[in-house]
Amino acid sequence: MMILKTTWNAGNNAMKYLYLPVASFLSSITPNAMLPSDPDYKQFEYINNTYKYDKFRCPEDTKFIYIYELIKASVTVNCNINYMPKDIPLLFVHSKDDSVCYYEGTISFHNKAKVKKKDLHIVDDMDHAITGAPGNEEILKKVIDWISDLRMNDEEEK
Repeated sequence: MMILKTTWNAGNNAMKYLYLPVASFLSSITPNAMLPSDPDYKQFEYINNTYKYDKFRCPEDTKFIYIYELIKASVTVNCNINYMPKDIPLLFVHSKDDSVCYYEGTISFHNKAKVKKKDLHIVDDMDHAITGAPGNEEILKKVIDWISDLRMNDEEEK
């Protein structure tokens, strides 16, 4: 959710004052214009095939309006980071090799978030579809353990 993989940083003024207005303009004049959205996971080819037949994934290409909404959400989240509730825990799981989301953006967001409980779990040799890639059991175990620890700490505080 940080931003699409690029050298842009959602916290930069260029993102807010240049890319967001351009995306807004394009989405207003051609909201249904399509950009190809075929998955291209070179590391795990079977994920591409899985996406082709996934009944929950939209088979259409990506519309400009969707891209605009993603950029707008990224800018909004980054602009409002200081207003996040302090008692909501955050766990970031991100791959260094993510072909969709900007790895540095996640690290930056994690560092800026001022919450009581936050963790960053970095994964090597994975792509954006972390839960569908080989070795995902370790990642899912990390997430489950993290949630279990939260629940145990909540019960101890009561």
